[in-house]
Amino acid sequence: MAQELTLLIPAYNEAARLADAMERFSTAVRAGAVDPATTEIVLVDDGSTDATAAEAEHLLAPFPHHRVLRHPANRGKGAAVRTGVQSARTPLVAFLDADMSLDPLGLPDLRAALGTCPIAVASRTVPGSVVVDATVSRVAMSRIFNHLVTAGTGMHIRDTQCGFKIFSRNAAKLIFPTQHLERWAFDVELLYLARKSDIGVAEVPVAWHDVEGSHLNVVDASLSMARDMLMVKMLYLTG
Repeated sequence: MAQELTLLIPAYNEAARLADAMERFSTAVRAGAVDPATTEIVLVDDGSTDATAAEAEHLLAPFPHHRVLRHPANRGKGAAVRTGVQSARTPLVAFLDADMSLDPLGLPDLRAALGTCPIAVASRTVPGSVVVDATVSRVAMSRIFNHLVTAGTGMHIRDTQCGFKIFSRNAAKLIFPTQHLERWAFDVELLYLARKSDIGVAEVPVAWHDVEGSHLNVVDASLSMARDMLMVKMLYLTG
């Protein structure tokens, strides 16, 4: 059976959480949301200093189509996703956060949205989404950043940072080769590049719940996002 989808999982120092995450993923497989026969799972280890790559090899072994790629040093989630996209050979490519805080059961809804747009992004803010146990600081940071994105780029996507997105192969081939940012705001750059190329983007409600052990540091992340937004403005919005 031909493979239809490459599902990318960017990961950095996730060895301790990967087993629980893959159990949530396996639940989606058992429910029919993910078809292992037509899906290649590609975990990209972004220069982890723990046993993420070895743990991934062990946990992905039961799946018929899987690969583990590795960066020799940490470069950022955007770089990990781009590495995975460059290696993809299927008509569709998606990426999903390694902690599975975004429920992989939502994959069929994302795929269905590709019937109207070449890109579909999960959103925690559109009607129908479910958010459980989000911290006040995380919610505040997300809202502020999305206001900055709207003001700075004119895009009206309500949740640019949600780590669950799917692309047609043609859309991915068009925008990923021109991606520059490798860390927090790479999603904004990708979506802005899609807008520049008149590629439609659909927002799809998703279920999200907080997972313990997040690497997110609110202060560091806020500074990184501000810096990356400035870079987006310098690259695309000046002149």
